[in-house]
Amino acid sequence: MLFVTSCNFGRLDVGPVKVDKTEVALDQAESVNIAVNLGTGDLAIGSGADKLMEAVFTYNVPDWKPEVNYGVDNGLGQLTIRQPEQKTGIPLNLDKASYSWDLSLNEGIPIDMNITMGAGDGDLELEDLSLEHLSFTGGLGDVNIALGGSTVQLVDIRLGAGDIFLDLEGNWRRSVTGYLKGGIGRATVNLPGQVGVKVVTRNSLGSIQAPGFHQNGFTYINDAFEEADVTITLDIEGGIGDIILKQSP
Repeated sequence: MLFVTSCNFGRLDVGPVKVDKTEVALDQAESVNIAVNLGTGDLAIGSGADKLMEAVFTYNVPDWKPEVNYGVDNGLGQLTIRQPEQKTGIPLNLDKASYSWDLSLNEGIPIDMNITMGAGDGDLELEDLSLEHLSFTGGLGDVNIALGGSTVQLVDIRLGAGDIFLDLEGNWRRSVTGYLKGGIGRATVNLPGQVGVKVVTRNSLGSIQAPGFHQNGFTYINDAFEEADVTITLDIEGGIGDIILKQSP
């Protein structure tokens, strides 16, 4: 439903699978804002690129050829990757449509990232990036986001329907604040035991499982929180689904 209502009602052809490899050079940028807009399809993001981005786009709907734009102004790069909005529609053989993006990013450049997905699954391995801020909005699909021990300071995640697995386990060097709003589906959060953790839950229609945490109303803290120099503070607004907090030793 999300896919259909977000698209025009034109008919698109499904052809042979095409694989496009795209590279984007850093080009004197000192930091980069990255915007990813994927209407329908699967998304994978990781690290390890020598350039700013090394991407593999796989698709068999010619009108969905991804658009990549990049520019630098006064040391700030702006990278945009998006599915063409003006050419969206319903493929003639929707069950045969193939669409996936696999993006590798440079680990050394500070990044602010804004990701918007419609229908599709996401696998975001972001823990090794020099990430400052992450904003993620998902429509329909399951999402895995790994941020454990990264440099990120602010995380904002909003979901429609689907399960989310958020991995924050790791050796954090500075404090992070996060907001997670779920829709329909389970939210599982992996958390470190050696870092101070505080989780405030709101409006959940499912169960909340938080073994090893101290509960005060809708607030959960771990043993390390009161005296910790580095903390993780999460505000989780649940929907229809369980919230599961897991803590490493």
